[in-house]
Amino acid sequence: MSVRRDDLDKFFEYSVHVPTRTIYMGTIANPNGTEDGTDFSMAEYFIKGIHLLSSVEGDIKIIMNNPGGDECHGMAIYDAIAQCKNHVTIIATGYAMSMGSIILQAADERVLTSHASLMIHYGVISVEDHPHNVNRWVAESKRFDIFMEDLYLAKIREKHPKYKRSQLKALMQFDKFFTPEEAVKLGLADKIG
Repeated sequence: MSVRRDDLDKFFEYSVHVPTRTIYMGTIANPNGTEDGTDFSMAEYFIKGIHLLSSVEGDIKIIMNNPGGDECHGMAIYDAIAQCKNHVTIIATGYAMSMGSIILQAADERVLTSHASLMIHYGVISVEDHPHNVNRWVAESKRFDIFMEDLYLAKIREKHPKYKRSQLKALMQFDKFFTPEEAVKLGLADKIG
């Protein structure tokens, strides 16, 4: 199969730079100045991009600036990275907050730039529906909270084997921001670059 130059240009428009095996994962600002973060379109473009790059041997680099966002689409991105057979490095610039901090944990190498911020917290749900459906959403939210705790704990305990779940829960009650140095020291990133 031959790839035409305009095909490669289209991939670059969609945040995949094939020659350098780099995926750019950022957000799009809304007209009111807010950012959606992780959403359906980000997940679709990202998954197509990582599958394209992983079809050939070689390392994959992801440049990420992510304020968080939807957990379902974020987990699709997380799984695509975790299941990738290639060595994947994520370089977080700006921020890796909420879902962005979870996505960061899927990489083989987690890098924060010198002015990046990492933020963890428990997710928030907002549901207006029949009480039975609200209860189901609450149960799903609790299941995801346990997943987040397990994920962060596994990474933290690689450096701090005696780190307690109760310590992590206390951090996650409210938005907890980390400098790159703090994130590396705790074990939620590997290095500053």
